[in-house]
Amino acid sequence: MAALLTLPPAAAATGAPVLLAAALLTAGTATAPVMVTGMGLVQSRTPAGRLNEGMTLAVTALLTGIAAGSATGG
Repeated sequence: MAALLTLPPAAAATGAPVLLAAALLTAGTATAPVMVTGMGLVQSRTPAGRLNEGMTLAVTALLTGIAAGSATGG
């Protein structure tokens, strides 16, 4: 996923909107599998009685990362 996230900035530097759209689509397709895998790991490693807290922390970390990225990117 980290490698795919380098595509949009590189495509934006070319100035071609079609290339940027393709790069964003390609990078976006990696998001769902990574989230499903991450949530699966949280579910498998968290004790049953603490699953709610584990999922809450995982989603909070995700939203914190999105907010930090948005703030950094402007």
